[in-house]
Amino acid sequence: MTIPDFVVVTDIPSPHQVELFDEMHRSGLNLGIIYVRHRDPLRRWSDTELGHPHAFIDGTAEELKRCHRWIREGRLTVISGYAHPLQRQWMKYRETERKPWCFWGERPGVRSRSWIGKFYRRLLLRVLSKSRAPVWGIGQWGIEGYRDEFGSERPYFNVPYFSNLARFKTRPNDRECVPRTILFSGQLIDRKGILELASCFVALVRKYPDLRLRILGQGPLRERIAALLRTVAGQVDLIGFRDWSELPGFYHSSDIVCVPSKYDGWGMFVPEAMAAGCPVITTAATGAAHDLIENGVNGWMIPPANVDRLTAALEEAISLDPETYRLMRQRAMQSAQTVDISRGVDVFAEAAEESMRLYSKL
Repeated sequence: MTIPDFVVVTDIPSPHQVELFDEMHRSGLNLGIIYVRHRDPLRRWSDTELGHPHAFIDGTAEELKRCHRWIREGRLTVISGYAHPLQRQWMKYRETERKPWCFWGERPGVRSRSWIGKFYRRLLLRVLSKSRAPVWGIGQWGIEGYRDEFGSERPYFNVPYFSNLARFKTRPNDRECVPRTILFSGQLIDRKGILELASCFVALVRKYPDLRLRILGQGPLRERIAALLRTVAGQVDLIGFRDWSELPGFYHSSDIVCVPSKYDGWGMFVPEAMAAGCPVITTAATGAAHDLIENGVNGWMIPPANVDRLTAALEEAISLDPETYRLMRQRAMQSAQTVDISRGVDVFAEAAEESMRLYSKL
């Protein structure tokens, strides 16, 4: 059995990560991916075929044995997440044995940004906090969060989520138009800011009666959202959940994507929408916005939980003339290419090699 040079330990085979790992394998990188579990019961994506060497912690005894061997013998272990005891155990093993490893994660605090949450994270990540192992932040906002919690005395690398954005690029029946169709894509939960968006839409329809809101996603707030939008129900599509493979069509048939999250470590909707030519309205509490959005140029980044600023951004978007909207769309598509899978392999490989080099000097 070949031992991978680079071993990544991550939660589930989410579609965008599978795309990246498959591309890395095709490019010749010797890697192995350890997944904590086969699926997340809260995620309804269809199972994805894996085209890269992998093993599951929740798989067979033989798979688990393979996982331990990869951790022992691989050149670099990249730990993404810390919820499973083995993730924390493997951090400790690699640090104790002085074998190169690094941590890869979204900005800390998605579940709890209080001092209690920070204390709990430092407790579970005490190996990381006591070491100077490199951290790969998922986006610049992620790096800033880890620096705040774990200090500056370690190397940091910006390794965001990369995915194959080519399937989002083709926009059929392109024409000069003014933006009138707003798309929300995400779980129907308070953290995604859907209630604020619904309230803003009701107010804006009075002034712009040809507006349309499409809500793509499922969640516990569905009935409450429907009630909020009852007076404008004829201009709202409550689409429900759609599988990952169906997303491009919804982006292509929309003009503006608006997901005013109160907290989103990255937010895949940002690069996907921009690749499809949809300027995005989101918040400064969305990681991808910091890397991709230039305010008023290719989208809008506003403060979270601020209905007035959200309303103003929506009104600015739907008031664009056709030429300004066309230019904004072009800039959005160009910006999205910085996180296309075509760059992902090189960014990962460079971060991995540099992490190993620097770890040996720590």
